[in-house]
Amino acid sequence: MGKLKTFTITYQNKNYLASVIPDIFTGSKNCLTIGCHSLSLALYNEKMGFFDNKAKIIDEQIYAYLDDNDFNLNEDSFLKTARKHLD
Repeated sequence: MGKLKTFTITYQNKNYLASVIPDIFTGSKNCLTIGCHSLSLALYNEKMGFFDNKAKIIDEQIYAYLDDNDFNLNEDSFLKTARKHLD
């Protein structure tokens, strides 16, 4: 497979990586949005919860979060990593 297709999600004037991948459980295409871990930390913390309503809306669109470094992987390796962490 080729290079992982990513896009950015902007929150509080900072860009965070995300990718839309096929549903690794059903095999359907472009169903799961995966965000980077730093986005998760920007949106939510254990003590305060979501920082604002926009953070909650963004989080509701993300299926799961993976380590920021995983977004440097090629598509095949990224999908394998997602399967390992989401199974």
